[in-house]
Order: sequence, then structure tokens, then C-alpha cells
Amino acid sequence: MTVKIIEAPADLKFDIFWATSDNAKLFRDNRYAKEVLGYAPQDGVL
Repeated sequence: MTVKIIEAPADLKFDIFWATSDNAKLFRDNRYAKEVLGYAPQDGVL
């Protein structure tokens, strides 16, 4: 996630993103971070 934020589009000046693992029972939704930054969790639990 840190690399994705550093490489964020230049026009993105401020935002808040959830960065959680890809768990079967997600408490938070990562969809927005994926759409804006291309974030994809690398691991998770069942």
C-alpha cells in the first residue's frame, strides 16, 4: 500500500484508503483503494 500511495496519480492530493488483507469476511471494503490506486492485497485468512 505504501508504494501504491507514493506512486498515486499526481492529481490526487488527499484521500483516505482502507488497506486490509483479503479476508473471506471483510470488515472493510478495499474496492475504492483498488479503483483509485490499483491496490490488491497479497494475502489473507479464511
